[in-house]
Amino acid sequence: MVPAGSVVLGVGLGSLGDDFATEILVRVLRDLHIDARNIPIYEFSQPLPAGSEPAGVAMVYIVGIASDHAQEAYAEAIAKVRQWFPHASIAAMLLPGLAPSVEQQSLSSSEFDLVVTSFEQAAQSASARIPQGMPKPT
Repeated sequence: MVPAGSVVLGVGLGSLGDDFATEILVRVLRDLHIDARNIPIYEFSQPLPAGSEPAGVAMVYIVGIASDHAQEAYAEAIAKVRQWFPHASIAAMLLPGLAPSVEQQSLSSSEFDLVVTSFEQAAQSASARIPQGMPKPT
């Protein structure tokens, strides 16, 4: 059992590059003593696993770096994530120069709570939301 609002999830949009960037994000957050986990986007097409604790998830970063991702890919991902984690803050992670077809402004105006453009910004926003002194699950 995890404390409410203590977990940050990284969700790649499905390409190898997305998954790699998501894993880097998770490792950066873990280095900051944040309970960060990586969940592939395809798992969101399944029902929420039994025993899951949606209240434990405070933030979800949807990460896409491939140049062929359009705003529709982010919109589809956010709809799936919101079904599982309706109370979580959902952020788009858009790395400039790696995803030229998706404009930050168009993502900002969508249903994302936050758009970050670097691992540093993602770490800062997660650190602000998740106290680093959270008790460890027992």
